[in-house]
Amino acid sequence: MYVVETDTSWLTVSKNEVRASLQEIGEDAGAKALAEIEALAAEFDVELVTELREGTPDEEIVEYVDDEAVDLVVMGTHGREGIRRRLVGSVAERVVREAPVPVTTVTDAGDTEQ
Repeated sequence: MYVVETDTSWLTVSKNEVRASLQEIGEDAGAKALAEIEALAAEFDVELVTELREGTPDEEIVEYVDDEAVDLVVMGTHGREGIRRRLVGSVAERVVREAPVPVTTVTDAGDTEQ
């Protein structure tokens, strides 16, 4: 699942233009990311369902879990810590708290953004 987040800050002057740009960039990035994972799954003969949505990532993920009777969520994290995590927040953390099913988080060993 890839969620395009198009929410704009209240400080944004031209919300519609910014939102449209975020949507276009996000949809392109999402389509590319999903195509890559679909190709990888096909290479290993793994059945895969992908979904591209727009909205608030944690809310869309939890809604999808409810709508599709998902029994486990596996999601990546960026490994942020300290003040950056508090300022940026964590989609994975919110999904862990809100999802009605178990959530497993994984991080790339090389992804140690602080």
